[in-house]
Amino acid sequence: MDGISWDDLDVSEQRAIAMLADGVSTDLCDRVAILTLNRIGLVRGSRLTAIGEQLLSAAARRAFRCVTSDVETNLHGFVINHVR
Repeated sequence: MDGISWDDLDVSEQRAIAMLADGVSTDLCDRVAILTLNRIGLVRGSRLTAIGEQLLSAAARRAFRCVTSDVETNLHGFVINHVR
């Protein structure tokens, strides 16, 4: 599992991780994605492993940082252009 990042996973694998984190059954996930995630140690049985949960958590934090950074940049630009 070492060295695998969220961006290394394809969309089906990312979706399967998110679905499992929400408590969805593996029966509703892409079978190939589940097999791959199982093989690389992110899923065991029908649950995310601790490593899988950490990977999802890190991806969510990174996405949140990008969103908040964009908001701050846009707000700063608005203040500079409209408030004097």
